[in-house]
Amino acid sequence: MHTTTILFHMNLTNTSPWKNWLLSSTKSPNGRFTRITTTLITTCRIRTAMAGLPKYKMEKKRLVSPVVVSLLIIALIELVGMIGDPFRVESGGASIYWLFVETFILFLFPAAPIIYGGITRDRLGSILVGALPIMGFLLLLNFNYFYPSPDLKRIVEVVAYGVSLSIISGLEGYFASKRMIPIAILLGALWFFIFISGFD
Repeated sequence: MHTTTILFHMNLTNTSPWKNWLLSSTKSPNGRFTRITTTLITTCRIRTAMAGLPKYKMEKKRLVSPVVVSLLIIALIELVGMIGDPFRVESGGASIYWLFVETFILFLFPAAPIIYGGITRDRLGSILVGALPIMGFLLLLNFNYFYPSPDLKRIVEVVAYGVSLSIISGLEGYFASKRMIPIAILLGALWFFIFISGFD
């Protein structure tokens, strides 16, 4: 009974000297103990292999929330763009409603990672919430330059512009998740400067 307990709680491999000693010194004539021991060894291997599954599932689950939030941000902005300005007057400019919407969208990109990081303190998730929405939005906005007739010069410009904004907003989320809000806000100001400078 004591031998079986020790064997069950050890991480054994095919080359383990403990396994060889137990099988050679305690094997019964009818082979029953050998079969029991082999079963226990197999069980130990399975338990060892499955020990890492909860951590993998937890890491995978942690990625779901930031990805969903990022997709919702992109979908919201695309939906607003499709609706357009219902109060626009043909002879005039944009309505007050549309100016409010544009301002909200402009602030949403840099604010989202700061808010998400400050609430969840999830560093990886905050980086994703900062990086994915702006990159996804720019790719969708310039999709006609990618397909069906790719414009290589424009593609390089869009990717470089999007990557720079994604890195900064990702860093916003990182520092916000560490409760370093002033640094995150300064990065948000830098994000605005680069974003506006990219208008052509």
